[in-house]
Amino acid sequence: MTVILDTYHGNLEEANLVKAIQECGDKLSVYQIADSNRKGIGFGHTNFAEHFDALDEIKFSGPIILECAQPRQTPGSKEEIDLDELTFHLSVSKNWIVNQTKVLVANS
Repeated sequence: MTVILDTYHGNLEEANLVKAIQECGDKLSVYQIADSNRKGIGFGHTNFAEHFDALDEIKFSGPIILECAQPRQTPGSKEEIDLDELTFHLSVSKNWIVNQTKVLVANS
């Protein structure tokens, strides 16, 4: 059995997501990240530096999947898709991840 952690839903359901990462230990197989509002990293209140410290602590080496939802798009919404804003959120998130000095992303 393995565990997939999703930070967006973990933010809603877990009292302490860092502790959840630590408790998963070597059972964690996938880490899916999105900020607390499903926008790019740094646009919500999730402290990803603490998450990456915990991932390093458990020696996580699995895939990290970046989820970034279309801003202002909700099911049934008639708003036009703003690909420029989505591209911006993805770019900021990618830059944050790439610039981490943690071992788990240094080899990516």
